[in-house]
Amino acid sequence: MDIVETFIRSGRLTREGYAELLAASRNREAAKSLQREAVRLQKATYGNRVYVRGLIEFTNICKNGCYYCGINRENHQVERYRLTAEEVAESEPFDLLELIGRRRGMLLSGGLVNTERAAIMVVDEFRGGLWGRITLEPCPEKEDRL
Repeated sequence: MDIVETFIRSGRLTREGYAELLAASRNREAAKSLQREAVRLQKATYGNRVYVRGLIEFTNICKNGCYYCGINRENHQVERYRLTAEEVAESEPFDLLELIGRRRGMLLSGGLVNTERAAIMVVDEFRGGLWGRITLEPCPEKEDRL
């Protein structure tokens, strides 16, 4: 049994086994087998549903220059903001969206926040890759329940 079949049957490998699997995945047939297994597992776990998980950071100010990250210090296209720890701790997700909109000046008459515009901006930045790479995998603490 080769390493691809071993992995598909058991779902686990040793550290050396994972290195061997990565090397084997360069082979087109091995890669297709792994892809078919990934699709099978995905459908068995989620069916045809799509789950999206996102998180809103309390700041997008960063001192690092990581090449892969959309909010690194070198990206001058990102409008920076910082929420206080109290604002984050006391807020529901909608409230955080409202805070981000307020910090970015998305105000309507009467001081109300244009949350629709803020949500569109968050989605546009996500789609445009301005936040860097984001995983759409399930939260680790929820995986046990799947």
